[in-house]
Amino acid sequence: MLWKMVLGMELYPRIGKSFDIKVFTNCRFGMMSWAVLAVTYCIKQYEANAKVSDSVLVNTTLMLVCVTKFFWWEAGYLNTMDIAHD
Repeated sequence: MLWKMVLGMELYPRIGKSFDIKVFTNCRFGMMSWAVLAVTYCIKQYEANAKVSDSVLVNTTLMLVCVTKFFWWEAGYLNTMDIAHD
């Protein structure tokens, strides 16, 4: 409790009762940005070379699978030990 007074910040800052800033920045913004960037790089490579290399295609596919899995199990992710401890 003393560290809150010294630093003047909360562990889980909120706006109102339902908007959690930490969840938004880590989950929504961060994970969605990762997916959008992966697809954008594929598009850029296609525009530059008229094809997408196998390595970029596999990397993008795996990233999209990871992001999809994250959003599918988001409630479980927020209850994991590293997030709860963080």
